[in-house]
Amino acid sequence: MSFAPEVKISPEDDFPQSVCKECLHKLNSCIEFRTLIIASDAKLKNQNIIMKLKEAITSALSFEEPTQEETIGTKEEGASEFIDVQNIYLEECKDEKLVPIKKKHKREACEDKKPVIKKHRCEECDLLFRYRYQYIAHKHKHTGDMPYRCDLCDKGFGLNYLLTNHRRIHFEERPFKCEDCDKAFKFQSCLVLHKRIHKGIKPYKCDLCDKSFVQSGGLQVHRRRHTGEKPYVCEFCSKTFAGSDSLCKHLKTHQDGPSVFCPVCDKGYKNEYYMKLHLKQCHTNEKRYSCEICQKKFTAKPSLNVHMRIHSGVKPFECKVCNKSFTQSSVLMRHMRTHSGETPYPCNLCEKRFAYSHHLLKHVQKEHPEISS
Repeated sequence: MSFAPEVKISPEDDFPQSVCKECLHKLNSCIEFRTLIIASDAKLKNQNIIMKLKEAITSALSFEEPTQEETIGTKEEGASEFIDVQNIYLEECKDEKLVPIKKKHKREACEDKKPVIKKHRCEECDLLFRYRYQYIAHKHKHTGDMPYRCDLCDKGFGLNYLLTNHRRIHFEERPFKCEDCDKAFKFQSCLVLHKRIHKGIKPYKCDLCDKSFVQSGGLQVHRRRHTGEKPYVCEFCSKTFAGSDSLCKHLKTHQDGPSVFCPVCDKGYKNEYYMKLHLKQCHTNEKRYSCEICQKKFTAKPSLNVHMRIHSGVKPFECKVCNKSFTQSSVLMRHMRTHSGETPYPCNLCEKRFAYSHHLLKHVQKEHPEISS
């Protein structure tokens, strides 16, 4: 048994000392095959030596060049024994599909390489680097000395290629073009991410609603819909947004200026479509969108979509602290105040603060009835 798999077996161990019939049959087949390989290998090696000796003796004794027919005949006689050995395998494996022996893959070969050594250590933060140029570029962050500066905006960089990439922003240079849609990019990393769209690769998946994204930034912005976080604030009107791209689109309305104004509240909009939408949602009682289940009506379709979550039971906004779920992001934001202790509603009469507006209203009615009346 130790001959076939080359495993050392000791009779003194506590393992079973018997083998089933099926395993015994496989072991015998393995031993026969191993013996055949060893014998065939020895025979091929001996045949190779004999053929070399015959050629050496023939070339030493013969003074005449052999004809083409004699040369072919000698090769056929010498190779006959090799063919016989090969036929042994073909006869036994004629019903099986022969698979060639594959060479070791490059990635497998790379696994045998030595680990990466990072010998350049930063004295300020103990960060390690593999190459010296990486270490030198990193040191500029601590010293503040940036040797490569942009001649247009005076921004500094530690490496020359970073300055080259930066200059593309000023000149709108897009050297990296997509072969599928002819779209061009300033950086190669952006092109690599763009190609995922054509291949359908979306490796970043939301753990709350199973929606997938091409980039990690898209997933980060999407998660803010569940948490209700809006970190980007407009400097003109204090309106908040979940993503920087949404803020950029909004800023254009301030830069270009509103062209259409609401006739009721004088609020400005970029075009007439948004102004009419504002009129229907805020200044009219028209409720065109009706729930098919309870017949409740709404002025805007997004309000109907939020309402439908009550019937479907979908609560996509989950609290990360207590795992409680909600149908709306605004409700989750109010719930988070129970964990953070935030009290944004102060009483103007007695220095008390409250987490919710209705708590403030109850307080005023109870503690300051003269004001509420």
